[in-house]
Amino acid sequence: MLKTMRAAALAATIGLALLGPARAAETTVRPAVDGIFAAFQQHPLVGLGDAHGLAEEGELYRQLVRDPRFAKEVGNVVVEFASAAHQDTLDRYLDGQDVPRAELRKVWSDVVGWSKPPGAMYAQFLAAVREVNLKLPRAKRIKVWAGEPPADWSAIKRREDWEPLLLQRNSYPAAIIKDHILDQGKKALVIYGALHFYAFPTPAGMHPRLGLKELVERRAPNAFYVVNPYFGFFQVGCSARFEAATAWSPGSLMSPVKGTPLEGLLLRDGCTVGRPPTPAPGAPTIPPEVLARSQAGFVRLLSGADADALLCLGPAASLTLSPDDPDLSTDTVYAAEIQRRHAITDGSPDLHLVTKPRPYSTRF
Repeated sequence: MLKTMRAAALAATIGLALLGPARAAETTVRPAVDGIFAAFQQHPLVGLGDAHGLAEEGELYRQLVRDPRFAKEVGNVVVEFASAAHQDTLDRYLDGQDVPRAELRKVWSDVVGWSKPPGAMYAQFLAAVREVNLKLPRAKRIKVWAGEPPADWSAIKRREDWEPLLLQRNSYPAAIIKDHILDQGKKALVIYGALHFYAFPTPAGMHPRLGLKELVERRAPNAFYVVNPYFGFFQVGCSARFEAATAWSPGSLMSPVKGTPLEGLLLRDGCTVGRPPTPAPGAPTIPPEVLARSQAGFVRLLSGADADALLCLGPAASLTLSPDDPDLSTDTVYAAEIQRRHAITDGSPDLHLVTKPRPYSTRF
C-alpha cells in the first residue's frame, strides 16, 4: 500500500477542488518516504505523530527503517512505546542477541503513559529494526532510544504513585534528544503521539504541558519537522468531503499545512478529528469556557493544522487498528498484572482487547 510513487511527480501540486485554481499551488503532495527523507535535509529531527495503533502507520515505520537511506543518513529513533528502564534489554535485542519474550515485552509493557501495552505493530517495528541491524556493521546500526521515563511498576500501587511520572513524559525524551542526538551532531526520527509535540491545556489538570518541540527548540531553533497522520473525522460525512476536496494517493505527504487552504479543510466547521477529551470521573470541576478552549486546542493539534506536513495513508474508511499484544490473550499472569495497572490509571481493569485488525474509527 505504501509503495513509493516514483512514477508520479516528486512534488506534484495538490488539487483542492473546493478552493479554486488561484490558491491550488500552495500545498504540494509527494511520496511520504521521500518527503520525510527530504525533511531530514533541512532538519535534524522529524517528528512523526503516532496515531496510536494505526496499522498503516506502523507499516510506514517499518518501510522507513528498511530504506537504506535511514541507517546511512539518520540512524536514530526516539519512541514513546518503550520504557527507558529497559534500554539495555532493547539494545541487546536490536543488536541481535537472544532475549526471552517475557523479558523483551517489558520494553513496551512497562511504559508510563499507556493504559495497556502498545499494540503488536510496535513490537513488529522493533523486529524490523533488528532485522536491518543484523545486515549492517555494528558501527552503522540503527539505535532506538526508549523515550518513556523509567518506572518500577511493582512500586506503583495507587494513582498518586503514578501521576508524578506523567510529568516527565515530555521532558525525559527531550533530554535524550538534546544530549544524545543534537549535542552529538546526529539526526533522529521521533515517533510520539501528535499531542506530545505541542503545549496545550489538558482537561485533567488544565495546565499547559510544554511539548517536545518547544522543549527541544529552546536550545535548537527549527530543529523539528513535524508530520501528523490523517485518520478521518469523528462526524459522519466529514471524512468523505475532505477526501473529495484533496488529491492524494495512499502513502502521500502534503505540505505545507499551516496558512494554506489545506488548514481550512482540516478545521472545517462541524468537523473534528477524534473525540475531544472530557475530564475523568471525579476530577475537579472545570469552568465550561476553559474546557471548551482545551477541547478546541486538542482538535486543532490532532488534526495536523499546526504540523509541517500531513501524512495520508489511505481513506479513513480503509484504515485499520492494530491488534493488541497477543500475550495478553495467552499469558494469564501477565494479563492480570496489566489489568492491575489499567485499574490504577483508568479506574477500570477492563482492557477491551483487540485480537484482530478492525476499522481504526472504532478506536473512538
